[in-house]
Amino acid sequence: MLEAILFDLDGTLLPMDTDEFLNHYFKLLTEKMQQYLDSKLFMRELLAATDAMIKNTDSAKSNEQVFIEAFFPATGLVATEIMPVFEEFYTNDYCQLGCYFQPDPLVKEIVHAAQEKGLKLVLATNPLFPLIAIKERMRWAGVSEFDFALITSYEEMHACKPNLEYYREICAKIKVPARNCLMVGNDVEEDLIAQKIGMQTFLVEDYLLNRHDLPINADYRGSLKELYQFVVQL
Repeated sequence: MLEAILFDLDGTLLPMDTDEFLNHYFKLLTEKMQQYLDSKLFMRELLAATDAMIKNTDSAKSNEQVFIEAFFPATGLVATEIMPVFEEFYTNDYCQLGCYFQPDPLVKEIVHAAQEKGLKLVLATNPLFPLIAIKERMRWAGVSEFDFALITSYEEMHACKPNLEYYREICAKIKVPARNCLMVGNDVEEDLIAQKIGMQTFLVEDYLLNRHDLPINADYRGSLKELYQFVVQL
C-alpha cells in the first residue's frame, strides 16, 4: 500500500541540466564571496566541504554541521561572520538563477494528483543546500504551495544521496515504512538506490542522469507525462 511519494527536485520536478545550473550557481556565489576569499581557494574548499557532506556517516551531525566543520577551518574564515553572508546570498541573489529555467506545467499536476490521492509528499532533493535555497527552486518548479510533509534540507538531514541512511531518515521522519514509499527521480545512482531499503522507484527520463553508466533497474520509468498518468491511476 503506497503511503508516500518522494520527489527529487533538480531534473525531476524542476526541468534542468544540472551541470549548467551548477555553473551559473558557482559563478554567482563566487562573485559574492570574492571580497572574503580568493575565488580559487573558495571553490576548492566549497567543493571539499560538499564532498564531506556526501561522505558523512555520523548520524549525530546535520549536513549543515558537517559543512561548517569542513569549510571554515580550511579557509580561515569565521563561521559567525560568513554564515550570514551565505544566508543573504540565498535570500537576495540566488533568485537570479531562476531566469535559466522554465517550469513544466505538468509538474504541478503531478504533485496535485499525488496530494489528491492522500499520499504524503516528500521533497527529496539531495540535502546539500539550506532550506531557503530549496524553497526558491521549488518556486521555480511551481510546487511551493503544496503541503510537503518533509523537505530534505541540509539543516534537517544527517546524510546525503546516495547514502541509504538518507532514505532511512526520511522514513523515520514521516513515519512510513520504506515498502510503502515511491521514490521518483532522474538520477540512476542517487535515486534508484532507494530500492535497496525496499522503496519502489520511478525513473523520470526527461533529464536522466547516469554519470557512471550503471545498469538501470527501476520499478517504473518514463517521461513526466507517463509519471502523471501513473500517479493518476494509483
